[in-house]
Amino acid sequence: METIELPQAREASKSLLFVEDKGGVQWVTQKVKGVFKNDWDVSSFPFDTQLLTIDIEESDRDLSNLVYTLGRTNTKHYDQVSVKNWEIVDFGLKTDNITYPTSYGDPTLSDESSYTRATVFFKLKRVSLGLFFTLFTGIYVAFFISVLVFFIDPVDVDPRFGLSVGGLFSAVGNKYIVDSILPQCTFFTLVDKIHVMTYVFLLLCIVIPLRLWKNGKVEASKKLDWWAFLVIVISYVVLNIIFIF
Repeated sequence: METIELPQAREASKSLLFVEDKGGVQWVTQKVKGVFKNDWDVSSFPFDTQLLTIDIEESDRDLSNLVYTLGRTNTKHYDQVSVKNWEIVDFGLKTDNITYPTSYGDPTLSDESSYTRATVFFKLKRVSLGLFFTLFTGIYVAFFISVLVFFIDPVDVDPRFGLSVGGLFSAVGNKYIVDSILPQCTFFTLVDKIHVMTYVFLLLCIVIPLRLWKNGKVEASKKLDWWAFLVIVISYVVLNIIFIF
């Protein structure tokens, strides 16, 4: 118990150590409380599932001296434990070996050293429907207000232009709000896909009618409005469904 290491722990404390002899077997229990680091995959946020692990390693004795084995009987998480806005969908414990490419200066070892390790894991699924509507209602409202430009007379270019530009600024503002609750990442997440797609469609709402009007094709612009409205709205909804599901 003295040489157990928790490599992911940012901080940890041990308490309530009990040692008993149970039929010739040393039975030891200890309570450990800590804060642990894990990598979070937010590519599908807010419809994400996270696998959180706690590694327990031996820090002193290598595999030639100590090996962990599992006692699977009654190994489970307390069913009264709950995490707000999350559902625990899986729990388990496994053992393996960890090899480090160093002998730590021990002349009796080779160029590497191996130690026993146990891993406790929780699989959590985010309760996401309410959060999704909270975060994305703003951008969807901005989009559907912007497509109303197709019901404004083509000669009223200022209202048409202003409505779409206002929607674009609202979408950008919504992106900053959502990004503030997510960690920085170097890949495209679901949040990024929905926002970038919305930017593109809002630009189409500005460019298509405006280009025809500037060319003096007012009548053609009127005919285009209805078809542009249908194509843009249907395409936007379909792409959202594909990205989400």
